[in-house]
Amino acid sequence: MRAANGGTTHRALVTERDGYMLRMPARMVDAYRFREIVARSRQISSDLRLRDLLRQALDLWRGPVLGGWTSTHPDHSLCDSLESARLTAAEDLYEAELRLGNHELIVDDLIELSTTNPNRDRLTAALMVALHRAGRSTEAAAVFHQRRRWLRNEFGVNAAPTLQRLHIAILRHDPAVELRTASGRF
Repeated sequence: MRAANGGTTHRALVTERDGYMLRMPARMVDAYRFREIVARSRQISSDLRLRDLLRQALDLWRGPVLGGWTSTHPDHSLCDSLESARLTAAEDLYEAELRLGNHELIVDDLIELSTTNPNRDRLTAALMVALHRAGRSTEAAAVFHQRRRWLRNEFGVNAAPTLQRLHIAILRHDPAVELRTASGRF
């Protein structure tokens, strides 16, 4: 393509045989930037810095990949991979927030995300811990029972042993579920 000044310009949207292709530098694509930030976060030991990086990465999102639209196209696995990476980053973020003692700040976000993604054990566990630490142990137990019923009805299986142990620990008010230092889980 020729520019008005006689030079050439880069065409970002080009026609391909099967449709269109968007050609642009990777640094301009949110998905690339997201993966880059998450990769950097894997090298961080400070929960404060980890939280900041993961929030920065997740701020690039406006919800599920392609707004939740699904396809049977073979390239759909890319969308599945990005969505899984988004949810894993969110799980990492909420676990860091729990280690920082921010359970009350994340309860609503966890309720929303775990409700729309009931197949994610880490989200369910983080929600149960956040509710328990916020003095809402009855709701934490209800989350477990709801999850257990969903698994039984949908797949005929029991909740994961880690969720079962967490449920029992919450019922017993086990100190292991209480806030720990940054070196402990949850």
